[in-house]
Amino acid sequence: MTMNTIESLRESLNRSDLSGLSDMLRTLVFGDVLRALPVQLFGVVPSVSGAVPQQPTGLLTIVLPEDAKAASVLRCTVRKGANSKTGEYAIAAYAAGSHPATKEVSVAPNGDIVFYSTDAVTQVDVLYVPVKGSVKGQCANSVLGVTSLTLQVASTGFAALPAAFSGKALLLMQANIVSGTNTGECVVVAPTTSVTTTSLNAALSVDGTGIWLDHTDDAPTRVTVDVLVYNTVDVNALLEAASSDI
Repeated sequence: MTMNTIESLRESLNRSDLSGLSDMLRTLVFGDVLRALPVQLFGVVPSVSGAVPQQPTGLLTIVLPEDAKAASVLRCTVRKGANSKTGEYAIAAYAAGSHPATKEVSVAPNGDIVFYSTDAVTQVDVLYVPVKGSVKGQCANSVLGVTSLTLQVASTGFAALPAAFSGKALLLMQANIVSGTNTGECVVVAPTTSVTTTSLNAALSVDGTGIWLDHTDDAPTRVTVDVLVYNTVDVNALLEAASSDI
């Protein structure tokens, strides 16, 4: 007697032949799965202070791809830098005006990796875990093209995200005020529940529904943004579910 065996998609992947593999990889959105794996970078040269508009002056920046911004740094080894500033760096939480300090590395609010400028880091190896999500809008350095989201800004300084993304935003990667008293690229600061109070600063709202700007100094009416939103594919659920490829 032959018995039908129910197995999970994970088990089916482990034994699959080429005929069924492509369908399973599409189901898992396998490119996204690979993108969410830890990333090891070797010999990276950070951008100098002031070169990256999303960061305040005083920080050196490793600008990461918009679909692989950092959630956390696992290890950081500086190979070249100022005297006595090489070697293993401590991983520190980001706090405006205080972090990272000397011989520390942090993840900035926009998901890039930053260092204190006086450490003069010029070559670094870093291992980090990306934020898993879907890019809405593309940064200017994107190989995919520049297609930022355009948002209208209310008189309160709040720019609401489209309904499809509201409450799902994980990161604000860039914001550019294109209409207002002051225009241009904004420094991305930590998520907040209220209006920013420094000119040309932008922050994701804590609830992920929109962007806060400085309405007093900048009086913005229109802003373009790039955001990372939750990926709707639940890979864990798919791997645990019964597979149809039996």
